[in-house]
Amino acid sequence: MAISFVPIPNLHIADYVVMVIFLCICMGIGIYYGYTTSKNPTLENYFFGNRRLLILPVAMSLFVTFTSAISIMGHPAEVYVYGIRVIYGGVPSILSMSIANVTIVPLLFPLKLISTYEVRLSICYSSCYMSVGILSITIMLCWLWRNIRYSSE
Repeated sequence: MAISFVPIPNLHIADYVVMVIFLCICMGIGIYYGYTTSKNPTLENYFFGNRRLLILPVAMSLFVTFTSAISIMGHPAEVYVYGIRVIYGGVPSILSMSIANVTIVPLLFPLKLISTYEVRLSICYSSCYMSVGILSITIMLCWLWRNIRYSSE
């Protein structure tokens, strides 16, 4: 059996042109906003856009954050293996995001927090919340121990 060499295709000149144009557009946007924004840069201006961002850039940022090349390649493979019923996993996800959008976001947005961990840290030291946390962890560990013990028999 003869082993033949199969050349790996290289990038074409059009690919390089598209990449250079994309990088120039990104640099242009950065330079434009660097010169037109306020001259006293703060951490809030840098990370949050002075909390005046429009919905489209925020939505695109969230979409890119949650979508990766692995998920783009993985979803067709899951549909191939498990069938169309994989889509049913998205229904509870959309429902839970909608409920969180209506209930949780209006509560947290006026607080001007950087992260939801700040909320957790502020209520963590309350004795009631700490007791509930310890109780739920104890129940979970007992359940895990019971399942491990009975699964080995």
